[in-house]
Amino acid sequence: MSDSLKTVKFTKSIQAGLSKNFDCGNPALTLFLKNHIALDISYGTTYVMMADNTIVGYYNISTGCIVTEDNIRMGGSVYINCLAVDIKYQKKKFMGNYYSDILLADCLNHDINLREEIGFGFITLSSTEEGDYLYERNGFFQLEEDMSIAKNQGEDKCSPMYLPLDYE
Repeated sequence: MSDSLKTVKFTKSIQAGLSKNFDCGNPALTLFLKNHIALDISYGTTYVMMADNTIVGYYNISTGCIVTEDNIRMGGSVYINCLAVDIKYQKKKFMGNYYSDILLADCLNHDINLREEIGFGFITLSSTEEGDYLYERNGFFQLEEDMSIAKNQGEDKCSPMYLPLDYE
């Protein structure tokens, strides 16, 4: 494994050259990185974490909000559309931390840096069953029954989760 990790914005050249070898074990998340939508700014912005000349994982972020069942908007959010780690790096550590935790921390730091520019109070996502533990151990909560977030197509079996940034 590599001695260093770097995160860069996903580009056509990275997609053409390196994404063909990426496989996270979830066909939809693997296909996302190989599809044109990963480069579509109207869907969000994709970042890849690299080790040497290999994609360790990626995330895609956009904007969203949390809404109550009465259609009252509770606050803006950054929405993590996708977050995935290649099978070769799953359940493996880099400098004492799991690659999945490093990738999520990078994503959260990126999101929090955006906060002063666009303003929001939450980070939201729809987690697969496999991802629930990762998000819960990093401070995310399951959304309560009277709250919702907009989900992307195909996320019907996913758990809506949120991370409050001004949690007291």
